[in-house]
Amino acid sequence: MISLFKKSLYTALSLAMISLGASQAEAQGNRTDAGLCQQYAGFLRPMVNKAIQMNSRCLDWDRGVHDVYQMHYDWCMNNNRDTVIGAASHVRDLVVQCTGNWFPESPLNVAAPAPAQIHRPAAAKWRFESHVTGSCTAELRDPSKQDYFGNLIRLEASRGGPIYLISDFTGADVYSDVRVGGKTFRQNWEHESDVVKTPVGMDLLSAMKRGNEIDLNFYTHDLRYSLSGSSAAIDQMLQCAGMGAPKPAPKPAAARGPKVIYGSCKLIVDGVQYVNIAQGCPIWMDTDGTFWINTDRANFMGDYIAELRPSGNGWGDGHWNGQAGSTHAQAPLGEDFRMGNGGCWSNRRATICAAR
Repeated sequence: MISLFKKSLYTALSLAMISLGASQAEAQGNRTDAGLCQQYAGFLRPMVNKAIQMNSRCLDWDRGVHDVYQMHYDWCMNNNRDTVIGAASHVRDLVVQCTGNWFPESPLNVAAPAPAQIHRPAAAKWRFESHVTGSCTAELRDPSKQDYFGNLIRLEASRGGPIYLISDFTGADVYSDVRVGGKTFRQNWEHESDVVKTPVGMDLLSAMKRGNEIDLNFYTHDLRYSLSGSSAAIDQMLQCAGMGAPKPAPKPAAARGPKVIYGSCKLIVDGVQYVNIAQGCPIWMDTDGTFWINTDRANFMGDYIAELRPSGNGWGDGHWNGQAGSTHAQAPLGEDFRMGNGGCWSNRRATICAAR
Protein backbone atom coordinates (compact mmCIF):
# COMPACT_ATOMS: atom_id res chain seq x y z
CA MET A 1 0.00 0.00 0.00
CA ILE A 2 2.81 2.44 0.96
CA SER A 3 4.72 1.54 -2.21
CA LEU A 4 1.62 2.25 -4.34
CA PHE A 5 1.15 5.60 -2.56
CA LYS A 6 4.78 6.59 -3.20
CA LYS A 7 4.46 5.61 -6.84
CA SER A 8 1.33 7.76 -7.24
CA LEU A 9 3.01 10.67 -5.47
CA TYR A 10 6.11 10.46 -7.68
CA THR A 11 3.92 10.33 -10.79
CA ALA A 12 1.98 13.44 -9.71
CA LEU A 13 5.19 15.32 -8.91
CA SER A 14 6.69 14.35 -12.26
CA LEU A 15 3.65 15.59 -14.17
CA ALA A 16 3.69 18.86 -12.21
CA MET A 17 7.38 19.38 -13.00
CA ILE A 18 6.77 18.67 -16.70
CA SER A 19 3.87 21.16 -16.75
CA LEU A 20 5.96 23.79 -14.96
CA GLY A 21 8.81 23.26 -17.37
CA ALA A 22 6.51 23.67 -20.36
CA SER A 23 5.09 26.91 -18.92
CA GLN A 24 8.57 28.27 -18.26
CA ALA A 25 9.65 27.35 -21.79
CA GLU A 26 6.61 29.09 -23.26
CA ALA A 27 7.28 32.24 -21.21
CA GLN A 28 10.96 32.13 -22.18
CA GLY A 29 9.99 31.88 -25.85
CA ASN A 30 7.85 35.03 -25.61
CA ARG A 31 10.54 37.21 -24.05
CA THR A 32 12.19 40.00 -25.97
CA ASP A 33 15.95 40.24 -26.37
CA ALA A 34 18.49 42.82 -27.49
CA GLY A 35 18.39 41.62 -31.09
CA LEU A 36 14.61 41.94 -31.41
CA CYS A 37 14.56 45.34 -29.69
CA GLN A 38 17.34 46.66 -31.92
CA GLN A 39 15.28 45.57 -34.91
CA TYR A 40 12.13 47.14 -33.42
CA ALA A 41 13.73 50.50 -32.64
CA GLY A 42 15.71 50.46 -35.88
CA PHE A 43 12.51 49.96 -37.88
CA LEU A 44 10.47 52.66 -36.11
CA ARG A 45 13.02 55.47 -35.79
CA PRO A 46 13.71 56.21 -39.50
CA MET A 47 10.11 55.59 -40.51
CA VAL A 48 8.66 57.98 -37.92
CA ASN A 49 11.41 60.53 -38.60
CA LYS A 50 10.46 60.62 -42.27
CA ALA A 51 6.76 60.82 -41.40
CA ILE A 52 7.30 63.80 -39.07
CA GLN A 53 9.19 65.59 -41.83
CA MET A 54 6.22 65.00 -44.13
CA ASN A 55 3.64 66.03 -41.52
CA SER A 56 4.66 67.42 -38.12
CA ARG A 57 1.27 66.38 -36.71
CA CYS A 58 2.36 62.74 -36.93
CA LEU A 59 4.34 63.20 -33.72
CA ASP A 60 2.34 61.55 -30.92
CA TRP A 61 4.32 60.60 -27.83
CA ASP A 62 1.38 58.90 -26.11
CA ARG A 63 0.93 56.43 -28.98
CA GLY A 64 4.66 55.83 -29.44
CA VAL A 65 4.90 57.76 -32.72
CA HIS A 66 8.31 59.41 -32.23
CA ASP A 67 11.86 58.98 -33.52
CA VAL A 68 13.79 58.48 -30.26
CA TYR A 69 15.64 55.18 -30.73
CA GLN A 70 16.52 54.60 -27.06
CA MET A 71 12.92 55.07 -25.87
CA HIS A 72 11.69 52.51 -28.40
CA TYR A 73 14.45 50.11 -27.37
CA ASP A 74 13.79 50.45 -23.62
CA TRP A 75 10.04 50.01 -24.08
CA CYS A 76 10.65 46.87 -26.11
CA MET A 77 12.94 45.32 -23.49
CA ASN A 78 10.22 45.73 -20.84
CA ASN A 79 7.43 44.03 -22.82
CA ASN A 80 6.92 40.57 -24.28
CA ARG A 81 7.58 39.57 -27.87
CA ASP A 82 3.92 39.37 -28.96
CA THR A 83 3.20 42.85 -27.59
CA VAL A 84 6.22 44.36 -29.34
CA ILE A 85 5.38 42.76 -32.69
CA GLY A 86 1.84 44.13 -32.47
CA ALA A 87 3.09 47.58 -31.45
CA ALA A 88 5.41 47.81 -34.47
CA SER A 89 2.50 47.25 -36.83
CA HIS A 90 0.29 49.66 -34.88
CA VAL A 91 2.80 52.52 -35.05
CA ARG A 92 3.26 51.91 -38.77
CA ASP A 93 -0.52 52.09 -39.28
CA LEU A 94 -0.64 55.42 -37.42
CA VAL A 95 2.17 56.78 -39.60
CA VAL A 96 0.34 55.73 -42.76
CA GLN A 97 -2.83 57.44 -41.49
CA CYS A 98 -1.15 60.78 -40.81
CA THR A 99 0.94 60.91 -44.00
CA GLY A 100 -1.28 59.15 -46.51
CA ASN A 101 1.91 57.51 -47.72
CA TRP A 102 2.95 53.88 -47.89
CA PHE A 103 5.70 52.49 -45.66
CA PRO A 104 7.15 48.96 -45.63
CA GLU A 105 5.47 46.39 -43.42
CA SER A 106 7.11 45.69 -40.08
CA PRO A 107 9.93 43.11 -40.45
CA LEU A 108 8.89 41.73 -37.07
CA ASN A 109 5.65 40.40 -38.52
CA VAL A 110 7.43 37.42 -40.05
CA ALA A 111 7.87 36.04 -36.53
CA ALA A 112 4.27 36.62 -35.51
CA PRO A 113 1.49 34.09 -36.04
CA ALA A 114 -1.24 35.14 -38.42
CA PRO A 115 -3.99 36.86 -36.41
CA ALA A 116 -7.42 35.32 -36.37
CA GLN A 117 -9.74 36.92 -38.88
CA ILE A 118 -12.25 39.26 -37.30
CA HIS A 119 -15.71 38.95 -38.80
CA ARG A 120 -17.16 42.42 -38.66
CA PRO A 121 -20.59 43.40 -39.88
CA ALA A 122 -20.43 44.59 -43.46
CA ALA A 123 -20.86 48.31 -43.93
CA ALA A 124 -24.52 49.13 -44.59
CA LYS A 125 -26.67 52.23 -44.24
CA TRP A 126 -30.29 52.87 -43.47
CA ARG A 127 -32.42 53.94 -46.42
CA PHE A 128 -35.83 55.53 -46.83
CA GLU A 129 -38.58 54.22 -49.12
CA SER A 130 -42.13 55.35 -49.93
CA HIS A 131 -44.56 52.54 -50.85
CA VAL A 132 -47.65 52.54 -53.08
CA THR A 133 -49.65 51.23 -50.12
CA GLY A 134 -49.13 54.58 -48.41
CA SER A 135 -46.63 53.33 -45.85
CA CYS A 136 -43.24 54.96 -45.41
CA THR A 137 -40.21 53.02 -44.19
CA ALA A 138 -36.64 53.43 -43.00
CA GLU A 139 -34.80 50.13 -43.07
CA LEU A 140 -31.45 48.39 -42.96
CA ARG A 141 -30.43 45.09 -44.54
CA ASP A 142 -27.53 43.56 -42.64
CA PRO A 143 -25.69 41.11 -44.93
CA SER A 144 -23.90 39.57 -41.95
CA LYS A 145 -27.23 38.02 -40.87
CA GLN A 146 -29.36 35.50 -42.75
CA ASP A 147 -32.92 36.03 -44.00
CA TYR A 148 -35.44 35.44 -41.20
CA PHE A 149 -32.57 35.45 -38.71
CA GLY A 150 -32.18 39.20 -38.34
CA ASN A 151 -31.22 40.31 -41.87
CA LEU A 152 -33.95 42.99 -41.83
CA ILE A 153 -34.64 45.76 -39.34
CA ARG A 154 -37.25 48.34 -40.36
CA LEU A 155 -39.22 51.31 -39.10
CA GLU A 156 -42.65 51.75 -40.69
CA ALA A 157 -45.05 54.69 -40.45
CA SER A 158 -48.29 55.70 -42.17
CA ARG A 159 -50.56 58.74 -41.95
CA GLY A 160 -52.66 58.62 -38.81
CA GLY A 161 -51.19 55.31 -37.70
CA PRO A 162 -48.59 54.17 -35.18
CA ILE A 163 -44.90 53.76 -35.94
CA TYR A 164 -43.62 50.18 -35.85
CA LEU A 165 -40.18 48.70 -35.36
CA ILE A 166 -40.01 45.48 -37.40
CA SER A 167 -37.58 42.55 -37.47
CA ASP A 168 -37.54 39.42 -39.61
CA PHE A 169 -36.10 37.44 -36.70
CA THR A 170 -39.13 35.22 -36.19
CA GLY A 171 -37.74 33.57 -33.07
CA ALA A 172 -38.03 36.82 -31.13
CA ASP A 173 -39.10 36.96 -27.49
CA VAL A 174 -42.44 38.49 -26.53
CA TYR A 175 -40.65 41.24 -24.60
CA SER A 176 -37.20 42.76 -24.98
CA ASP A 177 -35.30 45.78 -23.66
CA VAL A 178 -34.08 47.45 -26.84
CA ARG A 179 -30.79 49.27 -26.21
CA VAL A 180 -29.62 52.45 -27.91
CA GLY A 181 -26.85 54.74 -26.68
CA GLY A 182 -26.85 53.36 -23.14
CA LYS A 183 -30.65 53.67 -22.77
CA THR A 184 -33.18 50.82 -22.72
CA PHE A 185 -36.69 50.81 -24.16
CA ARG A 186 -39.09 48.06 -23.06
CA GLN A 187 -40.88 46.69 -26.13
CA ASN A 188 -43.76 44.23 -26.58
CA TRP A 189 -43.33 42.22 -29.82
CA GLU A 190 -46.14 40.72 -31.90
CA HIS A 191 -45.80 38.06 -34.59
CA GLU A 192 -47.26 38.95 -37.98
CA SER A 193 -46.67 36.70 -40.98
CA ASP A 194 -42.88 36.30 -41.35
CA VAL A 195 -41.87 39.24 -39.12
CA VAL A 196 -42.26 40.53 -35.57
CA LYS A 197 -43.18 44.14 -34.81
CA THR A 198 -43.62 46.52 -31.90
CA PRO A 199 -45.03 50.07 -31.71
CA VAL A 200 -42.41 52.69 -30.81
CA GLY A 201 -42.46 56.28 -29.62
CA MET A 202 -40.53 59.39 -30.57
CA ASP A 203 -38.14 58.86 -27.65
CA LEU A 204 -36.75 55.71 -29.26
CA LEU A 205 -36.60 57.36 -32.69
CA SER A 206 -34.67 60.32 -31.27
CA ALA A 207 -32.22 57.93 -29.58
CA MET A 208 -31.73 56.04 -32.85
CA LYS A 209 -31.01 59.29 -34.71
CA ARG A 210 -28.27 60.18 -32.20
CA GLY A 211 -26.88 56.69 -31.59
CA ASN A 212 -24.27 54.52 -33.27
CA GLU A 213 -25.86 51.11 -32.68
CA ILE A 214 -29.19 49.52 -31.76
CA ASP A 215 -29.45 46.15 -29.98
CA LEU A 216 -32.84 44.42 -30.16
CA ASN A 217 -31.65 42.36 -27.19
CA PHE A 218 -33.56 39.13 -27.72
CA TYR A 219 -31.41 37.68 -24.93
CA THR A 220 -29.95 34.63 -26.66
CA HIS A 221 -29.20 36.23 -30.03
CA ASP A 222 -26.76 38.91 -31.17
CA LEU A 223 -29.04 41.32 -33.01
CA ARG A 224 -27.03 44.52 -33.10
CA TYR A 225 -27.22 46.93 -36.00
CA SER A 226 -25.34 50.00 -37.15
CA LEU A 227 -27.35 53.23 -37.12
CA SER A 228 -25.32 54.80 -39.90
CA GLY A 229 -27.66 56.86 -42.07
CA SER A 230 -30.62 56.35 -39.74
CA SER A 231 -31.08 60.04 -38.90
CA ALA A 232 -31.78 61.12 -42.49
CA ALA A 233 -33.86 58.01 -43.25
CA ILE A 234 -36.04 58.50 -40.14
CA ASP A 235 -36.64 62.17 -40.96
CA GLN A 236 -37.70 61.28 -44.51
CA MET A 237 -40.00 58.54 -43.22
CA LEU A 238 -41.74 60.88 -40.77
CA GLN A 239 -42.12 63.65 -43.33
CA CYS A 240 -43.55 61.12 -45.80
CA ALA A 241 -46.11 60.05 -43.18
CA GLY A 242 -47.00 63.67 -42.36
CA MET A 243 -45.52 63.51 -38.87
CA GLY A 244 -42.52 65.80 -39.22
CA ALA A 245 -39.15 64.97 -37.67
CA PRO A 246 -38.72 64.29 -33.93
CA LYS A 247 -37.31 67.30 -32.13
CA PRO A 248 -33.75 66.63 -31.03
CA ALA A 249 -32.95 66.89 -27.37
CA PRO A 250 -31.33 70.26 -26.59
CA LYS A 251 -27.58 70.03 -26.33
CA PRO A 252 -25.38 72.39 -24.35
CA ALA A 253 -22.93 74.38 -26.43
CA ALA A 254 -19.59 72.65 -26.43
CA ALA A 255 -16.22 73.63 -27.75
CA ARG A 256 -14.96 71.62 -30.66
CA GLY A 257 -12.01 69.34 -30.22
CA PRO A 258 -10.85 66.96 -27.48
CA LYS A 259 -11.84 67.50 -23.86
CA VAL A 260 -11.08 66.00 -20.46
CA ILE A 261 -13.77 64.89 -18.03
CA TYR A 262 -13.44 63.22 -14.63
CA GLY A 263 -15.36 60.16 -13.56
CA SER A 264 -14.85 56.44 -13.03
CA CYS A 265 -12.54 54.21 -15.05
CA LYS A 266 -11.40 50.61 -15.12
CA LEU A 267 -8.84 48.52 -17.00
CA ILE A 268 -8.69 44.71 -16.88
CA VAL A 269 -6.19 42.80 -19.04
CA ASP A 270 -5.85 39.01 -19.11
CA GLY A 271 -7.89 38.73 -15.91
CA VAL A 272 -5.75 41.22 -13.96
CA GLN A 273 -7.28 44.51 -12.83
CA TYR A 274 -4.78 47.32 -13.41
CA VAL A 275 -7.04 50.36 -12.97
CA ASN A 276 -10.17 50.69 -10.81
CA ILE A 277 -10.94 54.32 -9.93
CA ALA A 278 -14.46 55.05 -8.68
CA GLN A 279 -14.25 58.83 -9.09
CA GLY A 280 -11.82 61.52 -10.18
CA CYS A 281 -10.31 59.47 -12.99
CA PRO A 282 -9.18 61.73 -15.87
CA ILE A 283 -10.79 60.65 -19.16
CA TRP A 284 -9.52 62.27 -22.37
CA MET A 285 -12.20 62.26 -25.07
CA ASP A 286 -11.96 63.09 -28.76
CA THR A 287 -14.78 64.17 -31.07
CA ASP A 288 -14.77 60.83 -32.94
CA GLY A 289 -15.55 58.85 -29.76
CA THR A 290 -11.94 57.85 -29.02
CA PHE A 291 -11.10 58.01 -25.32
CA TRP A 292 -8.13 57.46 -23.01
CA ILE A 293 -8.43 56.54 -19.35
CA ASN A 294 -6.27 57.48 -16.37
CA THR A 295 -4.57 60.35 -18.22
CA ASP A 296 -5.39 63.85 -19.43
CA ARG A 297 -2.63 63.51 -22.07
CA ALA A 298 -1.12 66.81 -20.92
CA ASN A 299 -0.27 67.07 -17.21
CA PHE A 300 -1.17 63.75 -15.62
CA MET A 301 -0.62 60.10 -16.44
CA GLY A 302 -1.39 57.20 -14.12
CA ASP A 303 0.73 54.06 -13.85
CA TYR A 304 -1.45 52.28 -16.40
CA ILE A 305 -3.29 53.99 -19.25
CA ALA A 306 -5.41 52.71 -22.11
CA GLU A 307 -6.97 53.96 -25.34
CA LEU A 308 -10.21 52.80 -26.98
CA ARG A 309 -11.02 53.87 -30.52
CA PRO A 310 -14.53 53.07 -31.88
CA SER A 311 -14.66 51.96 -35.51
CA GLY A 312 -18.12 53.41 -36.15
CA ASN A 313 -19.84 50.06 -36.70
CA GLY A 314 -20.23 48.87 -33.13
CA TRP A 315 -16.66 47.59 -32.88
CA GLY A 316 -13.56 49.22 -31.46
CA ASP A 317 -9.84 48.62 -31.02
CA GLY A 318 -7.87 49.08 -27.81
CA HIS A 319 -4.29 49.67 -26.72
CA TRP A 320 -2.52 50.15 -23.39
CA ASN A 321 0.96 50.98 -22.13
CA GLY A 322 1.67 47.43 -20.95
CA GLN A 323 4.01 48.48 -18.13
CA ALA A 324 3.58 50.73 -15.11
CA GLY A 325 4.81 54.23 -15.87
CA SER A 326 5.32 53.69 -19.58
CA THR A 327 4.22 56.76 -21.54
CA HIS A 328 3.23 54.85 -24.68
CA ALA A 329 -0.18 53.23 -25.12
CA GLN A 330 0.97 51.27 -28.15
CA ALA A 331 0.57 47.68 -26.89
CA PRO A 332 -2.42 46.21 -28.79
CA LEU A 333 -5.34 44.64 -26.94
CA GLY A 334 -7.34 43.67 -30.03
CA GLU A 335 -9.65 45.10 -32.68
CA ASP A 336 -12.79 43.22 -31.61
CA PHE A 337 -14.01 45.29 -28.65
CA ARG A 338 -17.80 45.60 -28.28
CA MET A 339 -19.60 48.19 -26.16
CA GLY A 340 -21.51 46.86 -23.16
CA ASN A 341 -23.11 48.43 -20.10
CA GLY A 342 -21.73 51.16 -17.87
CA GLY A 343 -19.43 52.68 -20.48
CA CYS A 344 -17.41 49.46 -20.78
CA TRP A 345 -15.89 48.03 -23.96
CA SER A 346 -14.74 44.40 -23.84
CA ASN A 347 -13.28 41.58 -25.85
CA ARG A 348 -12.01 38.16 -24.78
CA ARG A 349 -8.78 39.63 -23.49
CA ALA A 350 -9.56 42.99 -21.90
CA THR A 351 -12.16 45.45 -20.59
CA ILE A 352 -11.83 49.25 -20.75
CA CYS A 353 -14.42 51.36 -18.90
CA ALA A 354 -15.02 55.10 -18.72
CA ALA A 355 -18.06 56.88 -17.26
CA ARG A 356 -18.91 60.22 -15.70
